[in-house]
Amino acid sequence: MLRKPLLRASAVLTALIGLALSAVPAAAGGDYITTTGGSDISWPQCGKPLPPIDPRSFGIVGVNGGQTFTMNPCFQQEWAWMQGGGAAPASVYINLDFGVISDGYHGCASDDPICGSYDYGYMAAEWAYTRANYLTNGAALKASTWWLDVETMSDWNDNPLLNAHVVAGAIDYLKTTGHHVGVYSTRRQWGQITGGWNPGPGIGNWVAGADGIDDFSLCAASIWDGAPVWVIQYLNFDLDIDWDRAC
Repeated sequence: MLRKPLLRASAVLTALIGLALSAVPAAAGGDYITTTGGSDISWPQCGKPLPPIDPRSFGIVGVNGGQTFTMNPCFQQEWAWMQGGGAAPASVYINLDFGVISDGYHGCASDDPICGSYDYGYMAAEWAYTRANYLTNGAALKASTWWLDVETMSDWNDNPLLNAHVVAGAIDYLKTTGHHVGVYSTRRQWGQITGGWNPGPGIGNWVAGADGIDDFSLCAASIWDGAPVWVIQYLNFDLDIDWDRAC
């Protein structure tokens, strides 16, 4: 398992191919009522009018300020906005990128990037989770789904194996919280970043790139083979707003 980061790259690469991490059980559509719509917002929407949200829709809010270990300065206000949605419990997302930590939980050696990258992802998720709960006086503990934003616009290593360990560390931390866990990306970006790594069953997909809010074809376009697609995303360029639809 990736939880044993002291394994060397050759052994871990083999393990990555067939890895099956344990996961929190999830409904077929995750926490989202089928075909309902919603919006996702984060730091770019600070100071801007927020899209309408009502009991028939849902919201997803970014914890970070666009990078790992940064905070969305409007998280508290946007969290309050999200409470009006009734088509899914509150859910949030965390930005991920590549990094190495040598003084984390495993006390990684400086020449062991596999260990260090896993700890980086684990501690990035822990930091975001802790900050979100602090800023909402514990209300973020009720966020049912925690998404991991994995995009090529973020800084990643040229070695997909190390990037996969970052994501694995973040997933493993979020599993300890008892929430549903998902990944936001596309198949192309996921392949470039992680080499197509399969995190195992129960990890939901939030797929970007829909041609329209009713482009349900993306509900069959999982980020990796066999993954359940819970949400698709459409960028409305006219309104500069991300719209989402539950599968």
